[in-house]
Formats: sequence, structure tokens, C-alpha cells
Amino acid sequence: MYPYVMGEPELLRALATLGLSDASCEVVFREAAFGIYMDHVEDGCLYANTALHETFGLTWDEMVGWGWAKVVHEDDVAQLRSEIADFLTHRESTDVRYRVRRGNDGAIRHVHIRIHALYGKDGAKVGALGLTRDVTSEVELDLRKAQSQKLEAIGRLAARVAHDFNDVLASIVMSAELLTYEEISEDAQTNVSTILDATQHATAVTRQLLGLARRHTVGAASCHLDREIRAQFTLIDQVVGERIELRLELGAPDSVVALASQELGQVMLNLCVNARDAMSGTGTIVVTSSDSGGQLELTVRDSGVGIPLDVQQRMFEPFYTTKAEGRGTGIGLSTVSDLVQRAGGTISVSSTLGEGTRLKVLLPTAVALAEVAPPAVDIAPLPRQRILLVDDNAALRQTLAFSLSQRGHDVVMAATIAVARARINETAFDIVITDVLLPDGNGNVVVEMARALNPATPAVYVSGFAGGAADELGLDVRTVFLQKPFRQAELLAVMAAVLTPVLDVATA
Repeated sequence: MYPYVMGEPELLRALATLGLSDASCEVVFREAAFGIYMDHVEDGCLYANTALHETFGLTWDEMVGWGWAKVVHEDDVAQLRSEIADFLTHRESTDVRYRVRRGNDGAIRHVHIRIHALYGKDGAKVGALGLTRDVTSEVELDLRKAQSQKLEAIGRLAARVAHDFNDVLASIVMSAELLTYEEISEDAQTNVSTILDATQHATAVTRQLLGLARRHTVGAASCHLDREIRAQFTLIDQVVGERIELRLELGAPDSVVALASQELGQVMLNLCVNARDAMSGTGTIVVTSSDSGGQLELTVRDSGVGIPLDVQQRMFEPFYTTKAEGRGTGIGLSTVSDLVQRAGGTISVSSTLGEGTRLKVLLPTAVALAEVAPPAVDIAPLPRQRILLVDDNAALRQTLAFSLSQRGHDVVMAATIAVARARINETAFDIVITDVLLPDGNGNVVVEMARALNPATPAVYVSGFAGGAADELGLDVRTVFLQKPFRQAELLAVMAAVLTPVLDVATA
């Protein structure tokens, strides 16, 4: 150990009282839980304890002198040199942080070092004593906190955007459906179908952002696994493109999963798009399903180039992507992982370079649909109804009103709670259809006002994102929620569901 001057009289007195020499400190240094080293200004490292050997992943023979410098992370070398030069010239102590790439396993570790100058008997600076902490876990915790804050910020942004964007999508969907009732050419009908398919994909993107931010939609339910995969086949096949063969090998015809149909659609779309991007030319994607006594297995297998091990270990992290700028956001597989975990399942990857990749999702079976969803309602023409329609999006309000009027109903519109209050004071309504989030409050206020006059008034809440207001809706047999955007048939179905009990009483 290089000679140095003890700076603490208390320590010297304690050693003298115990009859111990300075050399006794060597045991303390060696057994310390943190790294300790001494170095010489020219000869480099003269001593390093066991903890420091472990942090750097080097033996003493590899570390002695300037051997330790070879594991300093290449991106931190210049900064460390500058800080050491500053310490040697101007400082008695300093703190430095840098990364090392461990010599024995290549793992990246973050270290924080408190460096104290050591002086010879002539008062000249001869070296340094360094107290080193491995702060990797602290750095990773800070990164997770920052990631969480980023996700929360995205969640707030997505919540604001989703409400307005889904209003626009709903208006597009309803307008496109109205065209199907017109006498238009076959080509025009094809274009309308393309518009509807595109809005379905846009809806999935919006819900993907909300799912990433843990902003769950209202009324998530179960769905039949194979049935929904088949229903999504055409859209996914179009998205992956003509150069890729998409093949289904489904073997769980009666199995149900705890995912809403749109959530399963997100899972399938993201997995298949990820598989597509793994193939530079033509290739094959095979989707399989099976049920082994309550354990469902869904796999997506591709014939692509495979995934390196280091990427496999990080591919489900939010915002992690190896794609070129503009080609990937890094949220697709993170969304899949989140949805699968919420459904009680797990997702794993197995891949060999040059031989393709298999992503396997394991899910528990859910209860039968009949136990979690209301009985199906035949969409028969409803008697003429007087409808209060409350929505702050003018285009959607007009489109919905026109669509319902075509069905023979009388529609009165309002953009705010204040206007709705005036309409309710003027006349009675058979049913209320209202957005959840309105400029001057929540839609449940409108429903409460209508029910103050007629407690049996049915209500349909519609929203692209309900947020915390969803907890105040009080959903039951006469109060339902419909996620925007929706098709005309979906709206008519839920209207029939909440109106049927009232109509049955009226005709009894």
C-alpha cells in the first residue's frame, strides 16, 4: 500500500489506544462493501479491494497500473480524462461518475467515485484514495421514473387527443355508412369499404396509445379467440402487404380470452406487423392457436432474419426500437405486453438468427361470453322515439342526427349541458344519447336531469375516452356505454337493449 498521511486525529488515537498500526486499516479496506482503491499520479492503481474487483470485473493482475482504464465505457473516456486532469491540478477532492464495461461479462455498470488527494511528507500530491459505489440500480431506478413520467405525459396527451380524434373517426364512420344506402357504383362501394377499414385501423392506433399509457377504456369484455382472429384477418392481411403470406392455423374454436375484441385486434396487428418488418423480401407469417385444458396458446411465427439476444431482452420495453427513424415508435410490443399481462397472461420470444422468430402468448381461458355480456338483441325497427342527442362535436352531432332521423326518430341536439338543460325543460325525451366529456361538465349530469322528470329514461353514453368520469356513469340494464367510433348497427343495438324493457312495460 502506498504511504499516505492520515488526516483524522481521532482515527490515529483510536488505533494507538488499541495498540494497532495503520496497516490494520487494510482489513477494513479489503472487506468493505464498497470499492476502495489507491493510485499513484504516474504509476496508476497500486491497490484495489475485493468489491472494486467485482464491480470492474477484473482480477488484480488485470487491474493494476492503468489496466482498469480499458473497461471504462468508450463514450465516457474523454470526460473522465478531463475530470482527472482537473483534480490533479486544482482539487483536493472531487466526485466523478462514469460507466464501465465489466471485463468478465461485458455488463454495463455505473460507478460513482469520491476521490481524495493523498500527499507525501513533503506536502506534494502523490496520488489519490477513491471510494467507489456501484450506482447501477439507482441509475436504472431514475430511468424507470423518467420513463414513467414520460408515459404519464403521453397518457395525458393521448387522453386529450383521443376524445377529439375519436369524434372525428365516428363522424367519418357514420358518414361512410350513410353512403352505403345510396345508389352508388360498385367502385364507390369498394372505396367506402376501404374508408371503413382505414378507420378501424386508426381506432386501433388510438387505443394503442391509451393502452400504453394505462388509460383503459370502459366496458372491456371477453371475446372468442379464433372467431376474432378470423374477423381481423382481412385488415391484418392488408396491413402486412401482398409480399407476405399470412396463414391461420387455429385450434381453439370455443375458447374465450379476457380481452375485448379491439384489444385482441391490437395484439394481433402489432405482432403481425412486427413479424412483417423482420422480413426484407417475401416471407410467411403463421398464426396458430390451441387450448390445453384452460391454458390458451397463441403464437405468431415468421420466416424472417431472427432477433439478436440483446434485442430480445429489451424488445418489450416502451419506446425501444431497432427500426430506422420514422419506421417505428417502440410502443407496439410494449402495448401487446401490457394487454396480455392485464388479461392474466404472459408473452415470450424465441428466435434464431437466420431462422425466424416465434412470439408466444399464453392466456388463461375466460368465462363464457354469455356470462359476461347481455343477451344478443335482434336489431328490429324501433318505434318512433324522441331522442336527446348531446355531443360537442358538430360534425358527429349532425351525422348522428341525420342517421337516426332516417330511422324515423325525432332528434333534438345539444352541444353542452346548459343547452341540454333547456331542451329537457321544454319537452320529455324517450332516450338520452350523450357524450361523457362535455365542455361544461360530464354527461351523467344530463342523464340525471332527464331522470329527474322521468326516472325510467334510458341512456347511452358515448365517448372515445371517458377518463375518471367513467366511474360516475352507473352502468346498468338501462344505462350503457358505447366506445367511439361505432357503427350504426352498434348504436341501434344498444338503443334497443336499453329501450326494450321500457317498451315492454308500456305495451304490457
